[in-house]
Amino acid sequence: MAPMNDFKMVLGMDFLQKVKPMPLPFLCSMVIIEEEKPCMAPTVIEGRKDDGPGEPMPMEIKGVLDEFKDMMLPELPKRLPPRKEEDHKIELEPRAKPPAMGPYRMASPKLEELRRQLKELLNAGFIQPSKAPYGTPILFQKKHDGSLRMCVDYWALNKVMVKNKYPILVIADLFNQLGRTRYFTKLDLRSTYYQVRIAEGDELKTTCVTKYGSYEFLVMLFDFTNAPNDVLHTHE
Repeated sequence: MAPMNDFKMVLGMDFLQKVKPMPLPFLCSMVIIEEEKPCMAPTVIEGRKDDGPGEPMPMEIKGVLDEFKDMMLPELPKRLPPRKEEDHKIELEPRAKPPAMGPYRMASPKLEELRRQLKELLNAGFIQPSKAPYGTPILFQKKHDGSLRMCVDYWALNKVMVKNKYPILVIADLFNQLGRTRYFTKLDLRSTYYQVRIAEGDELKTTCVTKYGSYEFLVMLFDFTNAPNDVLHTHE
């Protein structure tokens, strides 16, 4: 069934298959050629109105969501995670030292953003002032939404870091494990890296240098070469 609305007729597929019209989407019309006489017919795209929210949520699901609402917060509390056996260790190659570099030059808007993010990290307890004789500069990467992601340029530190050989999951292997599975669960951990502490004594190695001072991280960053491996090991 098709609603007629203000239309006098609706052309069905049988008619379209017979006359074989040529669509002209850029003109919102189609051309029908019959007996070598072209006829142009306008087309109308009818938008579908939103009927509002979908089906009501089953009571069983609502009950589970209500029971575990404290585990589904929009964002994690701004505080340090507890110490664990899996704290992120930063082991350097023999006779290697962390790099000592100066801060990168930044435009005024990025400096203001840097000040804001440093203050936020300080208030959360994720960083603390450092007096280490070395440090790594900071830069910014633009996100898809236009905001700026603060990145610590640990390339020099990663170069002398002992690499973690814990295997990273391969997508092809994961597909093989799925087999004939029909139902899947999506699990997205919030601020995953910030949920892992830097091992005690290794905080100095994370020192970053800025125009506003030097700071060392107390939580793991995605910038570390071993970070993905440690995250997988921690959550398996």
